[in-house]
Amino acid sequence: MRTGSSERPVGRPAKYQPDELLAVVTQEFIARGYDATSMEDLARATGLTKSAIYHHVSGKEALLRLAVERAIESLRPLSSFVDGGRPAP
Repeated sequence: MRTGSSERPVGRPAKYQPDELLAVVTQEFIARGYDATSMEDLARATGLTKSAIYHHVSGKEALLRLAVERAIESLRPLSSFVDGGRPAP
């Protein structure tokens, strides 16, 4: 975040943290289905403009990729239960 000479943040504070934004986007994909979800739908659900979303990601596919990566990461702790409690190779 940029700061001015007095070390105060410049611009408006973020409405969402990245994880919170991704959670809203993921819920929209689940509710509507990926193909049926438009960037307009995502903008409406997040309360952001489409251009604000595009400022952070290249598009809907990038959001899906982030959502899938987040889901996979959340499952990693469970991998030690694979093969009867032995850590997966």
